[in-house]
Amino acid sequence: MTKLGLVAAMCVGLVALGTDTIPLSEIEPGMRGYGLTVVAGREISRFEVEVVAVLDEPGERNDFIIIRASGPAITRSGGVAQGMSGSPIYLDGRLAGALSRAATWAADRERPLGLVTPIEAMLGVLAEIAPGKTQPLPADGIQAIAGGLGAFQSGKGSSLLPPFPLRDGALSPPVMASGLSARALGALAQGVDLRARWHPLVDLLPAWREEVPGLLDLGASRVVAAPAAPASTASLPLVPGAPVGVGLATGDVTIGALGTVTLVEKNAVLAFGHPFLFTGPTRYFLTSAHVFDTVAALDSPYKLGAVGEVVGGVFADRWAAVGGIVGRIPNGIAVDFRIRDASRATKQALQVKIVDEPRLLALLLYAVGLEAADEALDRIGQGTVSVQYTITGRGLPRPLVREDVFLSTRDVAAYVPWEA
Repeated sequence: MTKLGLVAAMCVGLVALGTDTIPLSEIEPGMRGYGLTVVAGREISRFEVEVVAVLDEPGERNDFIIIRASGPAITRSGGVAQGMSGSPIYLDGRLAGALSRAATWAADRERPLGLVTPIEAMLGVLAEIAPGKTQPLPADGIQAIAGGLGAFQSGKGSSLLPPFPLRDGALSPPVMASGLSARALGALAQGVDLRARWHPLVDLLPAWREEVPGLLDLGASRVVAAPAAPASTASLPLVPGAPVGVGLATGDVTIGALGTVTLVEKNAVLAFGHPFLFTGPTRYFLTSAHVFDTVAALDSPYKLGAVGEVVGGVFADRWAAVGGIVGRIPNGIAVDFRIRDASRATKQALQVKIVDEPRLLALLLYAVGLEAADEALDRIGQGTVSVQYTITGRGLPRPLVREDVFLSTRDVAAYVPWEA
């Protein structure tokens, strides 16, 4: 374990930590404190915690504080819920870390066990996102990630954590999507597999484009259809215990993960207490968020909410936390789908901005494009489609234009987004 003094030394000249913190070395079983989170609406609720044990092992990745949570907020939620990840935990009046994992298999939903990621580990992310410290994205892009998923993830919804009963219960943030039908939502969650024999595109594609992993493959706990955030969400401040979103798409379709703010230092925000998709340096959107309610689901309770206005960027997605900067909005990719159904003389337009993240680009384009095609055709079946793509951007001497015609006897709409 790296002691707080060492981490603080790393941060000298980068951030002036204005929040009192308690190091892991001072935490003992029996200590009592509290946590902060939003269960529904705009009110930050307090819940009680008691330290059961401290896991202090070599390195920081296996250091945790085991706590038992209780109180009306926990009872109403049906236990520790997905979306509570990042909820700040205070012991002796000082910030100890972020609630990040839960014993989802336990029967006790009123006094459940949970794990807290120590604040020492999270401060390393704070240092990384300081001005001048953010790293460039890897250049390997979609091809490398599609071929290398097995190195860190095995199977839909599987944990990124070592095989220890409590550590397996990571509160992976639920991903909320508005503006997608059930079919497009399924593609977003499950991914796209063109290796089925009936699909004629398989023989034309390089191996790395035969399959696009879904968000469940990449580490999300669940993907849920949710209403759009109310307009008043923009006024919610990002303070410890408040909901926060990691946005993947905004516009006519909104997609993003829902979690809780742990620490705010000037314009820097730490949240989740664990990775989102574990991408390291990244360029997600940092958004406000709204919690409609917390669902006491049988498998694991979760917050039902929506991401709101983009207020900054998320530039670090690490083991201990995600870190973002308010006011520093990363560039996204603007996409404008315009589809006309010649047989009915109807038109459909759909505009979104998606994150410039190579690991997610193909998946987001497919899900949004499928939604646009399905809305325009209002059916699933055979047909012929003429597709034209126009790409514009800085540094291009002229727009890049590509045209193709496809015939399908099963599902012509699927060709519209995949051609991208």
